[in-house]
Order: sequence, then C-alpha cells, then structure tokens
Amino acid sequence: MMKEAKKRGCTMYDFGGISGDLSTDNPLWGLYKFKKGFGGQFLEFIGEFN
Repeated sequence: MMKEAKKRGCTMYDFGGISGDLSTDNPLWGLYKFKKGFGGQFLEFIGEFN
C-alpha cells in the first residue's frame, strides 16, 4: 500500500504519534526508529484538547 501511494505521487503519510522522549533508553525507541526508517521527520504539534 505504501509503495503504491508513493508511486502515485504521495509525499506525506501520517504514521501517528510517537513518544516525545526520543532517548534510546525509552521503551518506545524502537517504534520511533521503525517510523524514522521510512525517511520521515519528527514534527511536534500542539496537543489535543476536548
């Protein structure tokens, strides 16, 4: 699906959030590393409010 989207010209894909703590000892470091492996960049947005 991702390869097809890229082939069709898509330049952005939202994988969803990551932990704000990007230190390698964070238990969620692997998730960040996996997502970063697709060539993405870390963007910080304002939080969600109800």
